[in-house]
Amino acid sequence: MLLATSSSGQCINLAEDWKKPDLERIRTLNTFQCPVCNGNVTLKLGTKRIWHFSHQKDALCAGETEPESTYHLLGKKQLYHWLSIQNFTPEMERYFPLLKQRPDLFLPNLSTAFEFQCSTIPTQVFTKRTRSYRKANIDPLWILGAKRLSRSKNSHFYRLDELAFQSLRFSDDCDFSPYLIYFCPLTSSFTLLHSIIPYSSRTVLAATHSIPLKHTHFPFYMNELELPLLKNYYNDWIEKIITTRLYLHVNKDPAVVMMKKHLLNKGVQFNLFPIEAGIPSKHLFWFHSPAYVWQTCFLMEILQPLPIGTSFQFREVFRTFISLIKSYRIKTRSTLPDKNSHISFALMDYLQCLCRFGILKRIDVNHFSKERGLHFPESMTEVRQRMKEYFKM
Repeated sequence: MLLATSSSGQCINLAEDWKKPDLERIRTLNTFQCPVCNGNVTLKLGTKRIWHFSHQKDALCAGETEPESTYHLLGKKQLYHWLSIQNFTPEMERYFPLLKQRPDLFLPNLSTAFEFQCSTIPTQVFTKRTRSYRKANIDPLWILGAKRLSRSKNSHFYRLDELAFQSLRFSDDCDFSPYLIYFCPLTSSFTLLHSIIPYSSRTVLAATHSIPLKHTHFPFYMNELELPLLKNYYNDWIEKIITTRLYLHVNKDPAVVMMKKHLLNKGVQFNLFPIEAGIPSKHLFWFHSPAYVWQTCFLMEILQPLPIGTSFQFREVFRTFISLIKSYRIKTRSTLPDKNSHISFALMDYLQCLCRFGILKRIDVNHFSKERGLHFPESMTEVRQRMKEYFKM
């Protein structure tokens, strides 16, 4: 922690500019207390770690939820200075007793809580914190430590854990939504991971944009970014789906195992599932299971049995689909910070993709008709060719 109160009543904020002799003099004349629990804390002025206050061993404090690394303390200090020079008045480690929360930084004028999250915390803890902030009309801005960002070699795919999915930022007015904000105190720079399209429970297709801290202003204006060249990204997606098909036989994900079982029961070689499954769309993040699994479930169980020329209502197929996904062991995400979306949006997006494939035709807002049957590929070459045709590459 960077904030404590001295026995003489002085508030010591170590994010501000201090000289070591001054702090050593204050330390000689005072003891220090945590502003949350009033317990004694020790001022550490070592050379290996950033200066900080530390609770005594085995101390219990409602405001201290997890240990802070040097990386985290340094990042918190830099973000404090970054906001200060923009004429904001950031409050360091302000404690909210009713919420039992102490964000790293708080902007009272904008009612925004900054959480610089470097370590992994349980999803339920994250969700509880986020909900408590929002109930108090505080916007939680989760900034992730850049060490958490993992990129696949030579591609536009990144590995995200569930904490990152729960930290997604959404904006209806932004072409780059959803996005994530990362910060590295070692390079003093932000990395914006944007235009995120989930491929599976942990892998996403996305673009990145890095900005030095000194050239960045708050709030972040995402629409000032340059749109990614989609052709390059779709090439990666196509190669990924081909690799997935080639190694589907060794995939032990429960949803994938059930998909293979259902396909074999229907007489379909499981790595030759329909071309139209595994299509990127805007709201895939509502599914924890891979897109190609739940899309195959929809195609095989709902669309395939319908005669060509049949019309149907979206509400009907959505209800049927939700009742079916349990048999495929498909997992969904029920809690995401997107108030203007729902899992039904993912299915509606997919139906519109099928319209572009020519399988469906949209009659009106809620009605579709089946125009042709599914296409089952005979080789990976055919998969690549037909997907390139779909993406008009």
